[in-house]
Amino acid sequence: MVLASRTDWNANISDDNPNAFEQNAIVITTYDFAADNEEAASAVRWDLTVFEEANALSSVYQTENKQAKALRRVAGDSFKLLLTGTPIEKNIMDLYGLIWFIDETVLPGEQEFLARYLRRPENYPELAQRISKSPCAPRRKPMPKCRSASLSRTSIPRPSRNAGCTICSMPTSTSR
Repeated sequence: MVLASRTDWNANISDDNPNAFEQNAIVITTYDFAADNEEAASAVRWDLTVFEEANALSSVYQTENKQAKALRRVAGDSFKLLLTGTPIEKNIMDLYGLIWFIDETVLPGEQEFLARYLRRPENYPELAQRISKSPCAPRRKPMPKCRSASLSRTSIPRPSRNAGCTICSMPTSTSR
């Protein structure tokens, strides 16, 4: 189910379900719409959240990135899958930010992280081990049920009315 505008919202609410994010289907939305409707999106306990173009979230640890912080709150304790085609080679803090988005307890604070890992390849094995043994590593939870949100920075093409979930074949038009 695509939820990216007020029109989409109105088409997916009812007297029984005033929160359009609360669906028995995969919800696809945009960063802007989810952040602008943070209270409603956060009311859903997501099993899985997928963030396309996750490089936009890499500065989440910085105070001024309000949208990334809102999206992190929306995702809550769900399993988070961050997708990006943008190389992280530009800045080691991009890696820090993406890991922080998933779990802020895995790495030390900004300054300690920079001192320990910036241009210190001899410490990269330690960093890799630290990340792979963290509670946010993929083995933490089994594959979730299909209560998920996919967030995208870009416009979303509308799926076919007969399209189903590619994970479990649940029709996207399933109502509560």
